[in-house]
Amino acid sequence: MCNFLKREKWCKMLEIQKSDIIGAYALNVGVAAAKELIEGKISEANLEDKESYTRVETARICGELMREGSLIKIVAQNLLAQLEQRKVSRHRKITY
Repeated sequence: MCNFLKREKWCKMLEIQKSDIIGAYALNVGVAAAKELIEGKISEANLEDKESYTRVETARICGELMREGSLIKIVAQNLLAQLEQRKVSRHRKITY
């Protein structure tokens, strides 16, 4: 497999689904409120509405969420930590 295809596959593995972000908040505020919150923050981050987001895009969304404070901020920080852990885990699998 050429380097371009490996890089493409690696980038796809680091994407997070919009539904996963919404799901993280749905546990606390309900599905409808979580969807409205996330779609608003996607817009505030100047991103297009799509099904999955790269690590950088997810960080931008979480940055907007963290401006809210309280529980919303804590969940956003948790999402970023999970994404970083996923990156480290995938990197270990590829290098070993």
